Amino acid sequence: LKASTRAAPPPADKMTTLPSEDARGQGFQEGKGVQESFGEGEEDASELGEGGEFGTVAQRDAYLLLRALCKLSLKEIADDCTADSVPYRSKLLALELLHSITKSSGLAFYHIDKFIYAIRHYLFPSVIANSMSVFFPIVETALDIFEILFLRIELRSLLKLEVESIFQTVIFRFLDSPTAGAMRRKRVLLLLSRAAADPQTLADLFVNYDCDVEAINIFEKTLARLSSLAQSAPSDTASIASTTSTTATDVHTLALQSVVSAITSLRDWSRPIEDARGSAIAKAELFSPPEAAPEGYDGGAEEAAGGRRSA
Repeated sequence: LKASTRAAPPPADKMTTLPSEDARGQGFQEGKGVQESFGEGEEDASELGEGGEFGTVAQRDAYLLLRALCKLSLKEIADDCTADSVPYRSKLLALELLHSITKSSGLAFYHIDKFIYAIRHYLFPSVIANSMSVFFPIVETALDIFEILFLRIELRSLLKLEVESIFQTVIFRFLDSPTAGAMRRKRVLLLLSRAAADPQTLADLFVNYDCDVEAINIFEKTLARLSSLAQSAPSDTASIASTTSTTATDVHTLALQSVVSAITSLRDWSRPIEDARGSAIAKAELFSPPEAAPEGYDGGAEEAAGGRRSA
């Protein structure tokens, strides 16, 4: 056996908790990994320089795998493609693997600059493009990926423009367009209902977008559309979407539940502020000195005189 030529590990402050090399399989040689498996060439050298350095070989392999899946999911397929065709199944499988990565990934995926770069330049374009697909399973999987990223508190400040783009390009279009279909509306409303159930998410939307003069009012526009769908009768929704009454009722119910969840979440978010303000007012009233009487006012003499007059 040859002696191992493995390089020394990086400093402890740069180490991350990742699967061991044995867990990643025996088919990758060190220094090649996923790059050789996916046939990546010399063009990768310049792209790998974007966003910092990799701490381990595992991180480099994970980055290349993520990028390869994103590129595979962006391949176009014909509108008349069947569910059994290879292009359709390849695209859907790539999206399902991306969904599994975003769902089960650890802290390194959301804190290392290289992966943030991959999310911005590869994953989000894939999510936007596949959310506009004519095939609902592809749309549903793409929105599942966006929901995971959107509800991650660590990413909200890093993906502000990307979240705004998806709201404007996908979510608002599905809620506004009569031809979007009730199934797409229902999936978007499920996403919004889960976001509305989190008080911090609503507060972040209002502060980061509605309070920014250069951004669209996501909070205001979202609640306006939810209120409009909640006020419309299920029969009207069915006639617009051309779907069964059951699906139209689900859309109406989800919109109403989202409005109620948003009101409840805002109330829960503001309750600590109101409690603190009430405690401060009560404390100020308790320890404040009594108000001084106006100059020249003799309350006892006037009360005594008034008593004699009444007598």
